[in-house]
Amino acid sequence: MRLILAAALIAATPVAAEEIPRGCFHRLYTDKHLANHPAQIVRELTLAVYDAPESDDIWADMVAVLADQGRMTGSHNVGKPLDQVLNCWSKGARHQCAVDCDGGSFRFTRITPDSITIETSYLTIGPAEECGGSENMVEVLGEPVRYRLSRVDAKHCEAPELND
Repeated sequence: MRLILAAALIAATPVAAEEIPRGCFHRLYTDKHLANHPAQIVRELTLAVYDAPESDDIWADMVAVLADQGRMTGSHNVGKPLDQVLNCWSKGARHQCAVDCDGGSFRFTRITPDSITIETSYLTIGPAEECGGSENMVEVLGEPVRYRLSRVDAKHCEAPELND
């Protein structure tokens, strides 16, 4: 994955809410939070959003660690970092990122200088035979879920290759 490259390309200053936010975003959900939200399947989420140096494209590299609860209870993917690469674009005031091969998407529902909130009803992460992903990040299949992430230092998005 391109997380190391992404960390090098992430701007240090926040961007206006009218744009897709570039930067490194992260959230580690506490045991208390997960206990209060038993259907939530994501324990940790990292998102690097950056401009591709070779084109005008905007990319997002996502890494999620699944919690051993909800519909993921007992899954072989619990506790493993699962990644995904998404292409991002804007259509009017709506900003979103999607996985190739209909692997799902998310949209930005809130953008501040310090945090973002993303929403998805279908977004696959993890290794796949061809493209897409192996796990869907939603709590209840087909129902939207939101994740709020805080802006963190770009070095947090530096990670080794995953899903190899």
